[in-house]
Formats: sequence, structure tokens, C-alpha cells
Amino acid sequence: MTATVLVGLEGFTFPELDPFALVDLAAQTRYTHAGVRLIDPATNGPTLTAGEASRLRAHAQERGITLYGADIIDLAGRREAWAESFSILAACGISRLSSFYRGSDVTAARRLFREFVAQGGEYAVTPHLEPVSYFGVSSIGVVADLISDAGGGGITLDTLHFGRAGEDVALLAELVRGIPLWLQVCDGPAWEELIPAGATAEERTARLRHESIAQRLPPGEGVCGVTDIVRAVRENAPASELVLMVEAPAHERVREIGPVAYASLCREAAADIIGRSISTENPT
Repeated sequence: MTATVLVGLEGFTFPELDPFALVDLAAQTRYTHAGVRLIDPATNGPTLTAGEASRLRAHAQERGITLYGADIIDLAGRREAWAESFSILAACGISRLSSFYRGSDVTAARRLFREFVAQGGEYAVTPHLEPVSYFGVSSIGVVADLISDAGGGGITLDTLHFGRAGEDVALLAELVRGIPLWLQVCDGPAWEELIPAGATAEERTARLRHESIAQRLPPGEGVCGVTDIVRAVRENAPASELVLMVEAPAHERVREIGPVAYASLCREAAADIIGRSISTENPT
């Protein structure tokens, strides 16, 4: 099946905007979905009250925007906040919550994600786990194993981290046949442009982290193989609809051209990726 593809805007692209302003920007620049940052990863607690969450849900509906998902829980962080966070998402009508795991103890990550998925089910929220290229859990294969063990959950796949970790598109095509995918698209420059020769491991991690937080490229402007990733997903995932969630924070670029121009540029870049993903004859 080749899925119909829509384009959404992730809140991490514009961290200075609150969820209401992000929804307004998404509507103004003709996105169909918005991903909102409703969780403070430092505390694992929600940033909105239940009343604010209900108003956000209505605000998005009035503007024709679907709230796609919410970021982001630290699995090793404060567990007491999980229930509160799930409750706020449910008030927003959001059914996806992403998470990450920094450490290298996969046994601990497995236990925590299993518990996270079980608790999310009580609120009709599907927890997703994001492999981050400079964290301990960095590969889609490991995440798929944790999802299998948990008996549920999904993968948050960020094309920047996928590219930086040297992940396998063929493995992705296989996994998406049976695992829900939250696909976040952006890009990055060639490795040698990002990491200087002779960089230490610490310098390498610092460069990767800074790029991830503040210096990404719109999808298609770099070397992360976004077209191949989108093609693999839309041709193999069983869902009839795929949403490309643009997550491309570029703080300096936004300051230069403004949020409306940058959001529009990213949407057009994603639309171009969608067009190129239809034919295998077109290069990435």
C-alpha cells in the first residue's frame, strides 16, 4: 500500500512558541497537524493544566489543525509524573506521547518502557520511543525489541538521528509493517561539515547535540536520505495515511527570515520530498 501523505509541524521547531501560538502558525502556513511540547523533560510533568489542555483542543479544532502527538518523557526521569502527563494528553485528545532513554542500560530501558506502555494504555495513549543518535538507545532495532517486549508502543523516528546513526532503510521498511511510526523529518549537512577531523568523542557528541537542538536543515537540504526514508515508510506501513511531522529547529535561520517564512519553507520542502518519494527513479 502507498499511503496518502500529509504534513504537520512539530513544536520543537519553534521552541519559543507556546502550543496555542504553534497551532496558529501551523494553520497560517497550511499544515494539517501540529505536534505540541506539553511535557517538560526536566520534570516529566505537563506544562498545561487540564483546563488549558481542553482549551488547546478546542483551539486546534477551530483552526482545522489535528493535534498529532506530544513530546517528550525521559524514561529515567520522575515516574510519578507519568499519570498526570497522560491525563493532560487525554484532555487534549492526543493519543501519542514520545519518550527517550539516555543511558546504556538496555535492561533498565526495557523495564521502564514496558511500564510506560502499560500505563499509557489506561489513558488510550500510545507511548513511542525515540532512538537518539547520541544517547544509549540510538537504534530502531533496539527500540523495536523494546516494543516487542512491552507488547505495544511505537517508534518515533527522526530522520536526522536516523541518518547520523547510519541506520538501515531496509530494516525500517520491515519494521514499519508491524510497528506504529511517528515520522519526524528534517535534514543535516555532510558529516565532515559538522564534525571536524580529529574531534574527540565529547566534541562529537556536543556537535551532534547542538545540531539536533538548534541547527537542523529542512528536509531535502542535506544528506540524511529523507526521500528514501519516506518512500520506504509509505510503501510498507499498513496505514492508509502517513503524516510527515516537520521537526527542523534552526534558530539562526528563524531569526533571519521569521517563523512564518521558515514554517512555509519547511512545508514546501516536505511537499517536495513527498513528490520525490513517489518514484524510485528520482535520487534522494
